[in-house]
Amino acid sequence: MARVTWTDRANSDLRRVVTRLRRVASPATARKWAARIRAAVGRIESTPELGAPVEDGGNDGLREWIVGPFRVIYVFDGTTSEIQVIVRAERNLGPALDDDA
Repeated sequence: MARVTWTDRANSDLRRVVTRLRRVASPATARKWAARIRAAVGRIESTPELGAPVEDGGNDGLREWIVGPFRVIYVFDGTTSEIQVIVRAERNLGPALDDDA
């Protein structure tokens, strides 16, 4: 079992997802996706090495867990999984990692 931490960027990404879904869909939809993303992070906590290595991030240590249309990107160092960003699944990760939060 790994400890999980969130970067400020990842927390901001989750808030942005929820805010956008509230606006374009509904509060219930926003809550549903937030819960699914948090559940995925729970799975990362219990089995961090199951996330697939990220091929488009330019960083060998990145892993990802796909949650519907979202990618939860994290780094696992053997004891801690740090959630880096949450982005749309179709988005190229390289620019997403370079974006300012």
